[in-house]
Amino acid sequence: HAHADWGERRSERALRAFRAQAQWLRDHQREHRGVEGCYPFDFPWPRYGAASGWISAMAQGEAISVLLRADQMFPKDGYFDAAMRAATPFRMDLRDGGVVSRTTQGDVFFEEVAVEPPAHILNGHIYALWGLWELQRLTQESWLSDLVRDGAQTLCRRLPLYDSGYWSFYHLLAYQGGFRPVATLKYHAFHVAQLRVLAAMCGEQRFEAVANRWEAYQDTLLSRAKTMQNAIAALTLRALGRDVAAKSSNVVA
Repeated sequence: HAHADWGERRSERALRAFRAQAQWLRDHQREHRGVEGCYPFDFPWPRYGAASGWISAMAQGEAISVLLRADQMFPKDGYFDAAMRAATPFRMDLRDGGVVSRTTQGDVFFEEVAVEPPAHILNGHIYALWGLWELQRLTQESWLSDLVRDGAQTLCRRLPLYDSGYWSFYHLLAYQGGFRPVATLKYHAFHVAQLRVLAAMCGEQRFEAVANRWEAYQDTLLSRAKTMQNAIAALTLRALGRDVAAKSSNVVA
């Protein structure tokens, strides 16, 4: 936001705020299970079974995007090298301390919460993909090209799994019995916007088609009613202490 505000208004205050954030991202990378360039979260996330110290493909991807913009503005301050370090966890499977999960069907997911079982959170996968895409365009590194291609192709194949028929799913985890909570209105709108951006980035019209279908769900009373019913069921299961991660089966293994 600070970078965008500076770009629109040339606000010195916004520039200072952006630079401070970029400096923090450059200077506070830590090692996680032997993998450099990480931003561990020092709190647990019980819903996904994540203990304190978990890392996120989404956070790494967003950090890459910030650091690359900082490098454009301050090219001698080490931001590009920091962006490359932030990409290191994408070289590793989450079982080995990284943020990538690979399924037996050959899918490649970038995990917003890099723990097992992987949740395959949709918006987190896309945010991570954006950061990798930006870095690959600058470096032309083959391993980044492979990740961007595989992540985009996985999304093309697996988007139907995120479609309930009336709303989008936030992730691909399910409670025992198969119940899956749909996304909140905010995240459903995120999904639509993200898919439109991906369609423009990748030239893939399937992303645009799904975005159009999901946007249409928002204008349908029946879809909204089903979404409310789903949300109530999810709240009930949480109140009963049934955790989506601890007692889950993944739709994609």
